Amino acid sequence: MGLLKPKNAVWTGNMLARAKRVLRGAIQRTVRAVNSALGRNAKPAKIRRFSAPGMHTFFGYYDVCPEATDGRVLAHLVDQDVLQPGEAECRICVFEQDNDWEAREIGRSKLWSWQLGTRLQWLAGDAGSIIYNTMVDGGPGAVVVDPKSGENLLTLDKCFFDVAKCGSFALGLDFERLAWARPGYGYPALSATRPKTLIPEDGIYRIDLSSGQSTPLLSMDDIIGFDPQPEFEDSFHYLNHLSICPSGQRFFFLHIWLPSPDNKLNWKARAFTADCNGDNLWLLNQKGVSSHYNWRSDEELVLFRQSEGGSGYVSFIDTVGEHGLLADHLPQIDGHQSFTKDARFMLTDTYPRRFSGEQELLLCDLDGGSIERVAHFQPHPSSVGDRRCDLHPRFSRDEKRVFVDSTHEGLRSLYEVTI
Repeated sequence: MGLLKPKNAVWTGNMLARAKRVLRGAIQRTVRAVNSALGRNAKPAKIRRFSAPGMHTFFGYYDVCPEATDGRVLAHLVDQDVLQPGEAECRICVFEQDNDWEAREIGRSKLWSWQLGTRLQWLAGDAGSIIYNTMVDGGPGAVVVDPKSGENLLTLDKCFFDVAKCGSFALGLDFERLAWARPGYGYPALSATRPKTLIPEDGIYRIDLSSGQSTPLLSMDDIIGFDPQPEFEDSFHYLNHLSICPSGQRFFFLHIWLPSPDNKLNWKARAFTADCNGDNLWLLNQKGVSSHYNWRSDEELVLFRQSEGGSGYVSFIDTVGEHGLLADHLPQIDGHQSFTKDARFMLTDTYPRRFSGEQELLLCDLDGGSIERVAHFQPHPSSVGDRRCDLHPRFSRDEKRVFVDSTHEGLRSLYEVTI
């Protein structure tokens, strides 16, 4: 049945958008009612929420675990009225059993985003120190602090993106440029102005976590000059998603380019790996569009790739080449994947499904060929665009639980789900 409208009425873009939202909402309510009648809305056996009254509580990206070896949990807290990261500071907090699992503030930062947070994490997974990005002496940097006292143990001269599991070094990139090119990921507090150059002067740098000093690792000229394409000359270039392999010997990153600085939707990307000293640059993938990633081992990387040949989780052997689909039974829809230490299970999620609107949490047995729907969440209607709240699932240290961010109860909260 078509949408009714008065004779000779003109539908504006806003009216059409509103009609679509109303129709989508009606479909989603109907799907939820049907699922409830069929018993498909069962909740996980055990779920725990980490939150604070009147605050958005979240952790950030899926490639870092919020839990320390002693069970304490890190999170960002932001006032519920804050809409954009550049408007206010976020609070760096820890939840711990000794404090009845209430949030205890240990710091604040202006450098945060809805997707990545401050890149907050336990240093080397240990409960003795944490690291996060923040303003330092009026410029972007980072700090290592004692989570009990809040004492500053080390100041970094630049922001970081990923930290080696050994805790001896970190890698970083230009978060200001990232904020312009990929809203929701970089740090708007640094600048809201359009970058002046198509090719940035810097690229990837390495930070020594004993001194806090950074050194250049790979320039953008190095990266663009590796198998250059004709379209590179007039394109806007930036970097995203640095990921260090478990042993700390190699790292992954995406080189992304846009037709122009203002055309942020038609992006293309190449996936690279390199030694953590900048040597042995390797073009891992330039087919289709690579989005989410994770190391399955020191040698194997898994990317979600969309290409003319189809979409799916694709396995790559570092410095060798593409190995093919990770498994035939995996969903062909994009998600945020991570793996158990024995590489048997893959944890991933979905974006809101088209009709139900639900985000699904999936545990995939790569050996047994099965997929378990661990839980599902209905995001709040305000969770859209740059403010969307992806589940970003991460295994706990013992791999018996999963941490996710969700807005299904209204405010953004961090949840622990037993699997």
